[in-house]
Amino acid sequence: MEHGADHGPRGGTRTRRVSAHPTDPSRLADAIDAALARLAASLRGLDDVDACSRAADRTRRQVVVRLASRLDAAARALAGRGVAGGAAVGGTGGGGKDDASDPAPDRDGIEGASREAAALADGDGGALAAAIEVLRRRVAEGVQHALAIGTGGCGSGSEALVDELDALLARVELGHVSLDAGYDLADLPATSLVACARVSRAFERLRPSVALGGGIRPSARRERGIRWPRGRRST
Repeated sequence: MEHGADHGPRGGTRTRRVSAHPTDPSRLADAIDAALARLAASLRGLDDVDACSRAADRTRRQVVVRLASRLDAAARALAGRGVAGGAAVGGTGGGGKDDASDPAPDRDGIEGASREAAALADGDGGALAAAIEVLRRRVAEGVQHALAIGTGGCGSGSEALVDELDALLARVELGHVSLDAGYDLADLPATSLVACARVSRAFERLRPSVALGGGIRPSARRERGIRWPRGRRST
């Protein structure tokens, strides 16, 4: 695993210089897939999923449930790219008359979603890991769809997708760290560190001029989900 810090020849620790952020969204997709695999592995090893986490007033289970909801929304949004009525990442992924164009879910899909919900609500670490693995596959399928419809080049579509995947990768990694399960910021690979840094910088730029609340999604650009200040013109 590639870490954010290296150990020097005399046992000390030196900060590793992090390389430039990848502009290829497929590399970010690989990083998200690997991050979810690490998360699932940590969950399998948890004895007490209802113990307190590092997140304020949340148990480990509550952290995973919240993250699973975000992953579900992201998978729906990515799969909906290029389709009328497709929602932005971080949204609910549903609603509106355009949903009629989507194929109706089959019974297996509905039952599968019910099993995931039950596992998240009452399951042990192994059950939570299995639910994350299902969402991992769905996110991967959504990313492949987004790349296939032409957002994988060097144009604005690719840049927007990179922003979305950055935010998702940062959310997965920070959620994992907050479980207090032996995975810390120092364990994040370079791609994850850069994604977290970019999301943090974008939020810091927005914070002085944007009222918190309303489901703000960290992003460097003016995208759906970011409330634009009144009276301010885009440039």
